Amino acid sequence: RVRTEADGNAGLAAALAAPPEVALIDIGLPGIDGYEVARRIRAAGASGRKVRLVALTGYGAPEDRQRALDAGFDVHVVKPVSVAALATILAA
Repeated sequence: RVRTEADGNAGLAAALAAPPEVALIDIGLPGIDGYEVARRIRAAGASGRKVRLVALTGYGAPEDRQRALDAGFDVHVVKPVSVAALATILAA
């Protein structure tokens, strides 16, 4: 089952209300950015469940990757992402 939200605040609220197994989160979101969404999901503990957070972003420099990992993301993927790469991430 897939759920989408239009901005960072709505995505955060959805993830906290019903923690997903995996969350694909863009970094450049309206409202609060993806880094903040990840930090808040991690801080909330996502109801005791380890949510796999995937940063899906156009920011691909090494410092961008490190910033995503520091914010709590498990994986940093630069757009465009192939279907095969996405399938591998979801299967992990």
